Amino acid sequence: MAYRINEKCIGCSLCARICPVTAIKGHLHSMYVIDAAVCIECGACGRICPASAIQDATGSTCTHLKRESWPRPEVNNALCMSCIACIQACPVSCLGLGPPDPRDPHARPVLTLPDRCIGCGLCADACPVGAITMK
Repeated sequence: MAYRINEKCIGCSLCARICPVTAIKGHLHSMYVIDAAVCIECGACGRICPASAIQDATGSTCTHLKRESWPRPEVNNALCMSCIACIQACPVSCLGLGPPDPRDPHARPVLTLPDRCIGCGLCADACPVGAITMK
C-alpha cells in the first residue's frame, strides 16, 4: 500500500516538490493526490507536510519534522562489504563511494550530498549485511 493524502491537505505543494519519483500531483491551493502505482513509500512527503495531511501505508498520520531532524544514513565500515546496493537503492542519489582507506583498499559508501538526503532509509533496507543505520 502507498501513502495517501487526506482532506487536511492545504495545497502547499511541498509534498510534490520533495517526492523523488513524482508520485504526487495536484494544483497549488487544492488537494494533492499520491499515485499508489508510483509511490515508493519513502515517507519524505509525510515528514515535510506542515498540515499533517499524509497517512502512511498503515493509515497512521505522518509527523512533520524539521529537515535538520530527518534521519541520515551512517555506514559501519567494519560491516560494509562495498557491494553498492545502498547507492543503487537511493532514490535521490545522495550516496556515493568515498575514498579508500590506506589500510583497506575498498571504497565505502558515504553521504556525498547530505542536503539531498530525504531520510527514507531505503539504503539501509537494501544493505544485505546491516551496515547502514539511520540516525
